[in-house]
Amino acid sequence: MCLSDVHLIDGTLTPLFLETPEVTLGQEVAGEIDAIGPDVPGRWREGQRVALEAGERCGQCPNCVRFRDPCLQVRTRGVDYDGGWAEYALAGQHTLIPILDDLPFVQAAIVPDAVSTPRGAVTGTGRPSLPGRRACGVRAGSARTGCSCSG
Repeated sequence: MCLSDVHLIDGTLTPLFLETPEVTLGQEVAGEIDAIGPDVPGRWREGQRVALEAGERCGQCPNCVRFRDPCLQVRTRGVDYDGGWAEYALAGQHTLIPILDDLPFVQAAIVPDAVSTPRGAVTGTGRPSLPGRRACGVRAGSARTGCSCSG
């Protein structure tokens, strides 16, 4: 369960792009591919272990049209459209992340959201590509957290 799920339940988070009055929660999702659509490239196979990215690009904003990041109207799984608190979840092939066989699903599920949040903070807010800007990479471990900065 993510804190976003709690805020949706208690009403302190309102979805921006929800098109129906109800949504299946769950933005942190991992599992096995059950079925593959006809236009999905051969890289993916039924039974393959995957985690799902927490969001889906809108495909229509100026950045999406130019194939640039970030999407300006990203839809969040389990917030703006149905998420992983269901027996099955639909996912575009571009949101799949292969995971190792020995990585438990409960751990794999948190990786995309736990990585995308700090990445967005560094690349969006910090804008490290600008001259003179500092960038910080954070490494989280079971017993300690490390930080290395440059710039």
